[in-house]
Amino acid sequence: MAEKLKERLKELVGDEGRILEGDFERELFSTDIGEVPFASRLFETTPELVVQPKSVDALKKIVGFANAERVALFPRGSASSGLGGVLPTVKGVILDFSLLKNLSLEKKPLPKKSEREGNWRALKVQAGVRWSEIENFLKSEDFSLRAYPSSFFSTVGGWVATGGYGVGSFRFGHLKEQVESLEVLFPSGEVKTFQSNEAEFERFFGTEGQFGLVLTATLKLRKKPKRSLPRLAYFESCEAAFDFVRDLVKSDFKPKPYHIKYLDAGHLEEANAVLGEDLFAVKEAVLVEFEEEEEREEEREEDREEEREEEREEEEGKEEGEKKEKEEEEATKFVEFATQRRGRLAEEHLANYLWHERLFPMKRSSGSKPTPLACELVLPLENAVPFLKAAKRAAERCGMDLQAESHILGQKGTGEGEALLILTHQCDARESKTYLLHLSLVPALTRLGLKFGGVPYGVGIWNTPFVKAKFGRTTLKTLKAYKKKVDPRGILNPNKFFAVRTKFWNFPGVVFKPLVFGPLVGAAALATPLFATLLLPAKEVVKKKDKKKEQREESVLERAVYSCVKCGSCAANCPAYLVTCEERVIPKNKLLLAKKLLEGTRRERGKGAGSEVTKSDSDKVFLCTHCEMCQEVCQNDLDLVAAWTELEKLLEDRFGKPAEEKVKEFVAALESSEDYWRLVYEN
Repeated sequence: MAEKLKERLKELVGDEGRILEGDFERELFSTDIGEVPFASRLFETTPELVVQPKSVDALKKIVGFANAERVALFPRGSASSGLGGVLPTVKGVILDFSLLKNLSLEKKPLPKKSEREGNWRALKVQAGVRWSEIENFLKSEDFSLRAYPSSFFSTVGGWVATGGYGVGSFRFGHLKEQVESLEVLFPSGEVKTFQSNEAEFERFFGTEGQFGLVLTATLKLRKKPKRSLPRLAYFESCEAAFDFVRDLVKSDFKPKPYHIKYLDAGHLEEANAVLGEDLFAVKEAVLVEFEEEEEREEEREEDREEEREEEREEEEGKEEGEKKEKEEEEATKFVEFATQRRGRLAEEHLANYLWHERLFPMKRSSGSKPTPLACELVLPLENAVPFLKAAKRAAERCGMDLQAESHILGQKGTGEGEALLILTHQCDARESKTYLLHLSLVPALTRLGLKFGGVPYGVGIWNTPFVKAKFGRTTLKTLKAYKKKVDPRGILNPNKFFAVRTKFWNFPGVVFKPLVFGPLVGAAALATPLFATLLLPAKEVVKKKDKKKEQREESVLERAVYSCVKCGSCAANCPAYLVTCEERVIPKNKLLLAKKLLEGTRRERGKGAGSEVTKSDSDKVFLCTHCEMCQEVCQNDLDLVAAWTELEKLLEDRFGKPAEEKVKEFVAALESSEDYWRLVYEN
């Protein structure tokens, strides 16, 4: 983008948004949760500018300008997906929705007849609102979300664009079934509201911002459940676990489960490692969440007699006893259902622990390698077991230890149901040969999933070769035609999703064409076991390396830097970020700055990663209260406060401390912020 265009854009935004243009600030937006070492060689992943609009009016101006000048726009939420959906591919502007976070409760007319899933209220939210913020907002209300993503600190717009399945999907289905309407801004500048019964409505779910920018979503709510009642059942084999799941899905079991999740033995072994105790049996398992709900009454008449009110009060004790009996009866019924299918019920507190940890899916023990690789697929439930067996066999041949979990999605049509399967393997990106070898197997696992009737969960950049398999030929043709209609200049999230286009006249991009990509992935799947044998170090060499590593212990800061999974949980709980809206104070971003410092020092370069950090970048790190809130929600349980002390010492030695006035301004901003005191009170 020419400097004149940059200046015009700045003038256009004015005080209605924030513009980030520092080198390190822009670099923070060049990655997502995934770790793909060659991404920056194929694409222009660092944006020329990052714009954070504060209002819809500001966003309209930016989009109008970009459309007129053919400037590429890349919408971004919390970047909690790892497929490159938010990464820039060409020089352009990132639209960060983090400041668009208004939400309001809307009253809806009561249904004529009482309905257990009756929709009494709806919540209208802007795209930048995080799901955790909705939960906090609804704490004082008698309503709650129907379903939500396991990445609880992701944004509403992000889940609309990339996923749609998560916690509660068994009972309530895909996100599009829980949204009443979407408000969308098109490249032309037109803002249009789509109701859930309109044909175009579905086109904005899972299409990663290709057609328009989602401004708001109106979410259906439900009455808040009275109690959570999780149950955990162990099984001797994967087959037995999924037989149980299929029977549960097909049955008319009452109450209907809210959520069903499969966990393999590896997950429970990891849970034991995290806890430091062998509490869980290392077996295949199924977690089932039931809920105790308030029975809905028919619409109350305003002139209801006081005598009836008194009668209910007299019967409360009796009703409580009946509810307790009913709960015990339902628990017994579930035990019988599980044991008849070769299951064994785990202790109640273990089920409660796993249910509590559902929002921290990336939590790992301190002995695990820090970089996760993941493959996510939606498969027919009946094909889950054969696929898992084939995937684990392929992984073992390559020296990979796969862990598997699955969110059960319920029945679809007349079928047995579907499962969102998530396969993970822990690596270390610093071990480049091993990491690249295992990274190459991820698309091979996705391709294997297609043979079992599966489709990739997301697309982004890296799954673009599978886009036809995901949507089907007819739907894909319709989506491409719609793209040409609403975004004829191709400014929204270009060079991905429908087709990949890279740097170097797109020569590397040929690899992403399905006719080329398929055979290459097939060849990689065959060759990877051979390369694993030749390239991966023998056990004796590994032992020597481990011994050498023990002799040079990682510092607290180094461990934090290379163990951070960039999940974004810390951003939603950081007082400094809440008050300043400054990206460089977010804990995960401070660790990226620390990584630049450490790698620059380690390579002993006069110029390099460390020297690119500026005095301004350094000063932002000191705007920290050391309150430990980031540490409380860290998925890897990192000692972040100790890491901040070490990082501040490094920066002080190089740049000195920030001016005292800046620190005083920061403290004054905290003390005068209602949001800050609310966060302190809630925590």
